[in-house]
Amino acid sequence: FHEPITVYNNTDVKAAAWMNLAFLQYSSSAKLETVLKTLLKAKPTTPFMKAIQRNNLGVLYFRLSQTKMALDCFVEASACLDEFRIKKSTSPWKTEEELSSSLKIHKQYIQMSVLLNYARICVRLNNAKKATALVDELDTLVQSIPHHSHVHNNLLNRMRWISTVAKFYIMGMIHQRQENLTKSLELYIDFLQKARHDLGHDHLHVATVLYLKGMVLFDQRKLHHAMLTQLASLRIHESHQDTTGDDDGSGGNKPEMARVMYSVARTLHDREEFTDALRMYNRTLELQKELARKQQQCDISVDAVTTLCNVARVHHIIGDIDACLRDNYEIVSYAKQLSGGKKHPFVADRLVVLGNVLVEAGKMEDAMKAFADAARVSGDGENGVRSSPFDVDARSAASLAKAGLQHPGAATA
Repeated sequence: FHEPITVYNNTDVKAAAWMNLAFLQYSSSAKLETVLKTLLKAKPTTPFMKAIQRNNLGVLYFRLSQTKMALDCFVEASACLDEFRIKKSTSPWKTEEELSSSLKIHKQYIQMSVLLNYARICVRLNNAKKATALVDELDTLVQSIPHHSHVHNNLLNRMRWISTVAKFYIMGMIHQRQENLTKSLELYIDFLQKARHDLGHDHLHVATVLYLKGMVLFDQRKLHHAMLTQLASLRIHESHQDTTGDDDGSGGNKPEMARVMYSVARTLHDREEFTDALRMYNRTLELQKELARKQQQCDISVDAVTTLCNVARVHHIIGDIDACLRDNYEIVSYAKQLSGGKKHPFVADRLVVLGNVLVEAGKMEDAMKAFADAARVSGDGENGVRSSPFDVDARSAASLAKAGLQHPGAATA
């Protein structure tokens, strides 16, 4: 979606028209679902045009949290480029016109974009081996650029930036997921230096990597430094919201902003700064509900339930039993809706938590009813309920989505 496609012959004119319309919609911040419908109407016939369409479809599916569809698109785009390379005997660094009679766009740039996006989705799917191989392939491609290449400087800079993203951002995430935290931190710091130099200190790419750096520091239990880094990321997001408002129909960068806010709240929580943590959890919850209304036409998402669980935890820690009770009634209600009324261990867990809080509040009859409901919902008597009533985290809530119930894509981020 960097620039429209220029067509020199009528081979794929109609497909290019749909793809260019999708580009305009994307550039004007149309809803991602609208852009997707437009792009799917393009029916390219040549391998190169197919690769461009599949790559852009993959980007849209990725942003819509449809991970499997995104992976399939990037795999298809890569295969199309392989087919194009086999059919073309010319050097990959021929002029744009010699490279393709139908497209004024550099094939090598498209190939690098596809490899980068393919690697990113592999990281999301925890396929570190494949992601690393794709980064290596991309690096080899960059190294093949002649020193005095005829490629336009702007395009060449884009290619080098893609290489930077792959070597530092993608590899940083791979090491982070493999728990090589020191190496991951080094890569993120290197990327931040380059991003700040090339893009400026307030760019959203900088905010994204600051968030990831903060998560590494959090895992290293360097909570003070983690909090400062996460707050720096949040300030960038807030500055963009102040200048752009609601920047597109999908919420723009607001989903990422919600993740940053949640990470700040978690860090404050672990630092036992409960008042500040509660304030940040509530801000996060408000934003998550706003996103749920836009994306799902309701107030419920797995992310919102997870945050509400931690709000209840904090209320319990500070001794506000009435607030904790209200929170847990709301959690149980949301969990039942997300499970579609079916039996689910998370619903049973939350009913046990509710029962324990009711006992603390002296409401024994209501507590017995909650425990009875938990036994019934678990489907496995007492064995289906965890022994630790407040042991609730993102993974347990996310199992609602993994069960393929009402909102299967809500916990993918």
